[in-house]
Amino acid sequence: MSTLSRCYSSPAPRSDGSAGGILAVLTIAVLFLLFGLAHLRMQFAVKDLQRETGSLQSAKMDLKSKINALRNEVEAQKQGAKLLEYASAELGMVKYPPTEWEKIRVSDSMATRFSGSLEVAHGDAEEGPKVSLAESLASRIGIAGQAFAGVIKSDE
Repeated sequence: MSTLSRCYSSPAPRSDGSAGGILAVLTIAVLFLLFGLAHLRMQFAVKDLQRETGSLQSAKMDLKSKINALRNEVEAQKQGAKLLEYASAELGMVKYPPTEWEKIRVSDSMATRFSGSLEVAHGDAEEGPKVSLAESLASRIGIAGQAFAGVIKSDE
């Protein structure tokens, strides 16, 4: 039989590369961790921006509705101005302040003819002259105009 020789093996020399490999793996792990944290922070920022965008869009819709309401109000006021312009140009009407009014005297024959000879008050020395229905209505219309303008205040 053959003799076997003892194997002598010397321990494998340690290379400096194994320490460098651990350092490289550790560096890569730290970089992944940093990128993960940056990604997480960006996700929170995106969510905040989406929330802010939603609130700004709702505020925009509210402002648009207010603008449309104001435009409608302006158009309504312009129609009033157009109506006043038409009344003065086409119909010959003039703007007359309700605080200033004139009492129109109508002759008795005219008042009798158009009022059906109805009289509001009979003339006596104590009551004053006769006041026909037409004159009474004319004075009431003038007073109504003053009351509408706020010159005459009611007792209420």
